[in-house]
Amino acid sequence: MEKGIFISDLLTSEVFKKDFDFDEWPQTHTYNAKMLMPYNGSMFQLIDKYDVVFGHELSKPKYDFNRKMYKIKYTLNILPIVGEHYNDNNERVREDIKIMDLCQDSEELCLFDTTLIMDIIAFKWQ
Repeated sequence: MEKGIFISDLLTSEVFKKDFDFDEWPQTHTYNAKMLMPYNGSMFQLIDKYDVVFGHELSKPKYDFNRKMYKIKYTLNILPIVGEHYNDNNERVREDIKIMDLCQDSEELCLFDTTLIMDIIAFKWQ
C-alpha cells in the first residue's frame, strides 16, 4: 500500500478469514444474530478458549425443544494481527508494521467495503 499496490482484492478474498469447527464448542444455539467477540491469544490455542471468548455473553446452550435452534458458524478474522510478531510466551515482540495502520493511511476507499474491515469497525464501535 505504501508502494501504491491496491489490496482490496486481497481483503475480499478468504486469506485473512479462518472458519473453524471444534467438537468441544456448541454447534447450535437459540441466539441467531451475528456476534463479534475479541480474542487476543494464539489461534493455535483457541480450541480450549470458548469460555474465555464468550464468557457470560453466550453460555453453552441448554437444549430446549420448544425453541428454534440455529447452526453456529465460527470465524476468526486474523487481519488485525497481520504484521505483529509474538514469542513462545505469547508476548508481542514486534508491532511496528500493522496492516491495519496501512489501511488507515490508504486512499483506496473500497477497502472499507470489505467484510473484514467492516467487522473490525463494527467491533470497535460496539
